[in-house]
Amino acid sequence: MYYSDPDSRFVTYSFTGHEHLDDFDLINMNGRMYDPLLAMFLSPDNFVQSPGNTQNLNRYAYCLNNPLVYTDPDGEWFFSLLFTLGCSYLGGVTANNWEFNPIKWDYTNFSTWTGMLNGGISGYVLGSKIDYSVYRWITKKQRIAIQDMTLLEHNAKYSTSEVTDFPYFDKNGNLIPGDKTLDAFSDRYFSKYKYKNRSILKHNDNIFVGDHAKDMALTNPLPINDNYIINFHTRSFKSMRTLYYTMGHEYVHVAHLIELNWNSRISEYAAYKFGADCYYNLGGYSKTGDEFMKVALKKYYGKNTFDLLYNSESNLVLQLNDLPIVKPYIDYRRWGLNPFFPTFH
Repeated sequence: MYYSDPDSRFVTYSFTGHEHLDDFDLINMNGRMYDPLLAMFLSPDNFVQSPGNTQNLNRYAYCLNNPLVYTDPDGEWFFSLLFTLGCSYLGGVTANNWEFNPIKWDYTNFSTWTGMLNGGISGYVLGSKIDYSVYRWITKKQRIAIQDMTLLEHNAKYSTSEVTDFPYFDKNGNLIPGDKTLDAFSDRYFSKYKYKNRSILKHNDNIFVGDHAKDMALTNPLPINDNYIINFHTRSFKSMRTLYYTMGHEYVHVAHLIELNWNSRISEYAAYKFGADCYYNLGGYSKTGDEFMKVALKKYYGKNTFDLLYNSESNLVLQLNDLPIVKPYIDYRRWGLNPFFPTFH
């Protein structure tokens, strides 16, 4: 369903410039998400910058547990610090006729200080880029490992192979848009869905206008005789996979509307995550899953939250999934929904 409260998209910023995610009671510290009630991050730092400092061994803490003295604007500063100091030193060396002993430098000469300053700035820029590249590489490896483990566990427990003799194809092998196709598809691939009997599936292109002109499907959040009407655009019939994740998306919304205290933003996240998980668990389609989530988050959460969740290759999305307020929304199996594509032959 494509429905949200526009007012809920606004975010607030603290005096340090960090983004506050009021719906989740968290703070976007750019590198990681911070819980102000626990006074710690939701995930550990990837680096222990100073092993000799016992405060630095707590990888969930912010700035050595001393935020009144230290700041860490983006959470990634190991190479930034190293290159800043190194290039600042080289700047002093060149300003003093290649004298490598800083004790012998002429600190009364203005060029010494400008050389150190310019070198430090250049080093910080270079180090920041390396920090960010290393951080992305590490978190990408973590995410791929988690996806591979999920796929292996699924393959050990479930069989997704089946012969598709689905009757509603035209002579060119395309799905035939229509209510009968929707009902037959739901009966076959969503037979265990808990609220199947409370969902009325309709093929209806006429309501997709205005803000919903490009949508795939739309669920009416107001029930009629305790049933929820789900309208599908012809675009939903593009392929079996498209119809599967679109129907699953809407079924997730219906479950939320019936069982949970409706939160449109979290419900949209959970519904799109269902489609992304289908691609992640397919194997070899992690990029498709990433793009699926990127488009969804950028459209419904705004650019700031989109950058927060994906600057670190989905690592912060894993943190978001662990939040108590989000977990009930992504418990798909409780409603008989399976975020794995069947094998369509």
